[in-house]
Amino acid sequence: MEKQAVRKVKELQSDARRVLERLLQQRLAGEDRVAIILLPATCASAEAAGARAWDRLERTLDRMAERAKGASDREVEAAIEEALTQVRPRKR
Repeated sequence: MEKQAVRKVKELQSDARRVLERLLQQRLAGEDRVAIILLPATCASAEAAGARAWDRLERTLDRMAERAKGASDREVEAAIEEALTQVRPRKR
């Protein structure tokens, strides 16, 4: 379960403010607000799985682009239309 805290900088103790300024690498104004979210470890593993899926998608798109080299726009559009028809046949 995710936990979060939002505070105005002016409400923070000076040592907490210094830690946050060091962490964020910038000075904080009194009216600024700081939000901290604690994400459980399962979120980190989901993030890693998402990153792996994105990498696989990029490799797939790169292979597709390589295969499409030299094809005209018309040929590419026709191939896309054919694939869409196979995946989602039109209702008649």
